Amino acid sequence: MTQLSSPLYFFVMVAVAVLLAAVELFRLAEGRGIRPQRVLGLGGAVLMAATFLEEGPDLEQVLAGCVAAAVLTALWSRRPLPEALPSIATTLFGIVFVGLLLGYQVGLRTFGEGGARLVLFLWWVVWSSDAVAYGVGTAVGRTPLAPRISPRKTVEGTLAGLVMATIAAWIGGRWLLPPLSGLEAGVIGAFLGIFGLLGDLCESLLKRGSQVKDSGGWLPGHGGVLDRADSLLFTAPGLFYYWKYFQI
Repeated sequence: MTQLSSPLYFFVMVAVAVLLAAVELFRLAEGRGIRPQRVLGLGGAVLMAATFLEEGPDLEQVLAGCVAAAVLTALWSRRPLPEALPSIATTLFGIVFVGLLLGYQVGLRTFGEGGARLVLFLWWVVWSSDAVAYGVGTAVGRTPLAPRISPRKTVEGTLAGLVMATIAAWIGGRWLLPPLSGLEAGVIGAFLGIFGLLGDLCESLLKRGSQVKDSGGWLPGHGGVLDRADSLLFTAPGLFYYWKYFQI
């Protein structure tokens, strides 16, 4: 896959996903009467992801610039004054929640020659877990996990997903990351399963608060990009910092 073989190509792929996910997030806010600063929000989200490139912009500078730009834009806006704070807060939240958290995938890809393997390992574990959780939950799930936030998510499906994340990590570790022992890979998988669940619930919280079923319709039958990527929001940073501090 060319997109994975080159950090730059991979960044472009992630940047497209970030843009689409940010559009969906801002639409959720607009559905509740909040008008984020779309141009700044979309550009800032992509810049945030670009900070993980080896020659990319500095994270602190991008964040400071986005905060200043959001406030100054509101200052000169002709919108009603009560809209200023919700607009600024939503814009900055979208930049960080989507651009920064999904951008950690770019950070994983920059870990030398093994970066592409790390990304594949992450995707394999997260989406294997999601698929099994959905299948088991649909087939035999009876006990709601978080009915107020995600009515269709069940305890049975969640437990199956966590078990699958552990098994998938054990298999993926032997295949993609030989330095990992089977036990270490399994433990990583369990944590990725938990982080993936938290990302899913957080995105469901935003959708439930906006009274919509899916974040978007880019992927017919699968909802939006944010629906498909929510499990990566916390798993990508988790794996990034584990690899950075314990494996390099």
